[in-house]
Amino acid sequence: MGSDERLILFIDELDRCKPAYAVKLLERVKHYFCNDRLTFVFSINTHELQNTIKHYYGENINASKYLDRFFDFRISLPKANLGKYYQAIQFENVYALHGVTADAVIRYYRFELREITRYLQILEMIQPNSYYGTRHARHSYNFITQYSFIYIVPIMIGLRMHDPVKYENFIDGKDWSPLLEIIKDHDVSMMLNNIFTNSEDTFKDEPVSINDKVIQIYEFIFNNDAYLRSENIYGVSPYLVKDLKNTLLKCINLNSSYGEYMM
Repeated sequence: MGSDERLILFIDELDRCKPAYAVKLLERVKHYFCNDRLTFVFSINTHELQNTIKHYYGENINASKYLDRFFDFRISLPKANLGKYYQAIQFENVYALHGVTADAVIRYYRFELREITRYLQILEMIQPNSYYGTRHARHSYNFITQYSFIYIVPIMIGLRMHDPVKYENFIDGKDWSPLLEIIKDHDVSMMLNNIFTNSEDTFKDEPVSINDKVIQIYEFIFNNDAYLRSENIYGVSPYLVKDLKNTLLKCINLNSSYGEYMM
């Protein structure tokens, strides 16, 4: 390398490495910082790297100040335009029923582009249209099944990616909070309101609020105790609803007739 040439080294995703490895790498490369012919460019999630530093040195360390020892300049990249990104990856169904939920899940869990791509690939492998029937099905079981694929399945997929422990509690009937968290999205709330309004006969003499309806359906599908206490669920045999839980689990694992592997 000539005296007027410069070597630029790119270090990507250090925040995803094990804490010990990340710290050792930083401490090693700093010995080369005095070489004016070398430039290091780090592509990182600063917040996550700070967590990595705290995990290694302890919570009492000022991780931001620690990183200042290594980085002379910090340039923040703008957030991705999800609309344009959806177009780029040809996610054309973002405004379809299950797409509304998917978009809310992506925003709520703050998925990065790589996670968004993986999440949508899994979602698009699932073929719910052939299963839950018409959009305004009046039969209670058709309604519950339709609602599950439109709302519950996209949340289950995202939750499993974001927080596996919380996902296990969810499918074990111990935590319905992920469903209520996504309802906070305006578009999702409007969508569910339309779904429940079009199926008013299903909820005759049942709680009025959307949250109550969402919790009640969750309990009947995922909570064995609620299942055992019930003689029927909105006029539907509890045996059918219990089977629906197994169907949903098979579906998101792509090992049922409602999943399709992408080759």
